Amino acid sequence: VAFVSCNRGYEDRDFGFYNRLEKTERDLTVHLGDQIYADWLVWSLKGNETEEELVERIRNVYRETWRPITAALLSSPS
Repeated sequence: VAFVSCNRGYEDRDFGFYNRLEKTERDLTVHLGDQIYADWLVWSLKGNETEEELVERIRNVYRETWRPITAALLSSPS
């Protein structure tokens, strides 16, 4: 079993941990903690964004964060 937490891949542009994780033998991966950090996104609001624009910005962070990680973990044979 692998336990991981606090994914900062998007902010740090470093997905090395997940690249190493995909090479480890495990039956289960449990992700605890923050999936993305979006505080900076909220702080960067100018006050004139619509709710839909904010939601789309958050979606983009999720996409950019999870695309490489998901691909790596799902391609792992274990």
